[in-house]
Amino acid sequence: QLRAAPARRAPFLKCAAEPRQARKAHWAERVRLCLGTPLRRGPMRFAFAVMAAAAAAARAEGLGPGARSATPVVAATWRFGEIAVHAASEVLEAGGSALDAVERGITAVEEDDQEQYFVGYGGLPNADGVMEFDAAVMDHNSRYGAVMGLRGTFHAASAARLVLERSPHNVFVGEGASELAMAHGLSEEPTLSTAAAAEYEEWRRTRDSSQGEHPHDTVGVICLDAQGRLACGTSTSGWKFKAPGRVGDSPLIGSGLYCDGNVGAAVATGDGEEIMRTCLSFLVVELMRSGRSPHEACLEGIRRLRAIVSRGEGAAEAADEGGRSSMHERLTVGVVAMGRGGDVGAASTLGPRNTHRGLPFFPVACWRGGEGEFRVQGEDPNEEVTGDG
Repeated sequence: QLRAAPARRAPFLKCAAEPRQARKAHWAERVRLCLGTPLRRGPMRFAFAVMAAAAAAARAEGLGPGARSATPVVAATWRFGEIAVHAASEVLEAGGSALDAVERGITAVEEDDQEQYFVGYGGLPNADGVMEFDAAVMDHNSRYGAVMGLRGTFHAASAARLVLERSPHNVFVGEGASELAMAHGLSEEPTLSTAAAAEYEEWRRTRDSSQGEHPHDTVGVICLDAQGRLACGTSTSGWKFKAPGRVGDSPLIGSGLYCDGNVGAAVATGDGEEIMRTCLSFLVVELMRSGRSPHEACLEGIRRLRAIVSRGEGAAEAADEGGRSSMHERLTVGVVAMGRGGDVGAASTLGPRNTHRGLPFFPVACWRGGEGEFRVQGEDPNEEVTGDG
């Protein structure tokens, strides 16, 4: 009887071995598909190959190595960025991706015509009275899509995302941007508001340039989702009554925005021609890569921008609170950055002698999941803005 026992157990062992072999064959095929190479023999090689296949799958989903859970965070430029922050936070609270949140947040500003004047339907036209929009988005893996000189729809951020996801190219301009947007579901719509049309007619009648500096704001949004993925985006209708075809920094990779999910993201706003000269957003992300905090990186980025502007052609002295740029009476530039862990920093050229909309600092709208509150903070990430400014 004792000698017979192994014979009785043999069928069970054989049955147990068959699923194991099937599982091994299944994973071997997964490895071959993910890595493009057949599985070599040996248990350790098999284990390493399975881990490599899992990493490849994570990369395909945009999680990358070191995928982790995170507390969702949103940051946006200027006080009217609250509009974007509220909309983006709803997406993140519902479990949406950082890129979904960026698009939704910017769209909320593009659709608003009361709280801001240089984005979407609330924007102002070019010198011919035509609305032209610029926008860009970047995701965790540094994929980039942008539209420039978009006409016929003010949903420029959605058009930029269509470029990112539906095209092998990175940038579409003018008529080509409009055609791509309409071909993929965006509808042609009125883009010039009644208030903007009236302001344009008044400007055309008087061509009055004696009113001094006008604000020129871009909405820039950075989001971190619960899976630890970063994304950022920008949108603007550009400089008030700009020359037709003029494009600022907002949709340009490295200038208006930059995102590297392993490091952080940054968005810039203000005098576009000066921001372009320094590739400000890329510079700030690279400073974070070298170990600076988001706030420190933004401060150093602004310091370098001031130095470049001060020695540039057509620029005058660079005072501590601003200085002149080659196109504007006062240099107005702000930059916001977010690290891969969700910490936020900002800096600007503003100060007591160089205010913007009456403020001597650069306001940043923020929201962090779990805190249940929205706030507008100054350039110091620990300083909360109060009052009506």
